[in-house]
Formats: sequence, C-alpha cells, structure tokens
Amino acid sequence: MNTVQQVNILSPEFKANPFTLLARLRAEQPVCRVTLPDKPPVWLVTRYEDVKALLRDERWLARWLLLARDSTRDGAFNLTHEAMAQILGVSRSGVSLAADLLQMKGMIRSRCGQ
Repeated sequence: MNTVQQVNILSPEFKANPFTLLARLRAEQPVCRVTLPDKPPVWLVTRYEDVKALLRDERWLARWLLLARDSTRDGAFNLTHEAMAQILGVSRSGVSLAADLLQMKGMIRSRCGQ
C-alpha cells in the first residue's frame, strides 16, 4: 500500500475530482498534514469516526479556550455553549459535556448565564 505523501487540496486536479484522493486518504492516510498558502500546516481528518472522536475530546475545547483567554486582558470572557459550538463546528451538547469535564478537573470556571 502506497502512502499519500503530498496533499494539495488547492490544486486544480483536487478541485476537479476530490473524491478519488479523499477515498485514497481515508484508506491509506486518514489523518494527514496539509499546507495552505501563507498558513501554518493543518491536519486533514478524513474519516467520520475520527472526526467525531476528535471533536468529543475535551482537549479540543481546552485549546480553543486557552487561545480565547490569551486574547483578553484579564483572562475572562462571556460566551454561551451554543456560541462556542458554532465557532468550533460541533454540537452544543458536546461543548457542554467537555466544559463540565474541564470544570470538574478545575481547569475552568463556568457559570450559567456567564
């Protein structure tokens, strides 16, 4: 089985027929690095079950919360679970579950309505 080495999702070939390459990626390299112009490399996750597992991982929310905290003066911000879910592209219930886990671990403080 040959591993897909380079993935250029902006190439004309990929845009003309993404299905062939995506099927190959799902079979041979379901998680791969992709470089976009003028951006740092990102991970492309091609299997549905892998995407679900990733988005249910509280570390995903924790990383985003750290980035959001670092952009404020005092480290506090008001954002609903629904708004976070829309920003992250996940379900509100998934955000609530992950936030509850992070709060139980003492990593964040959250209050209803704040």
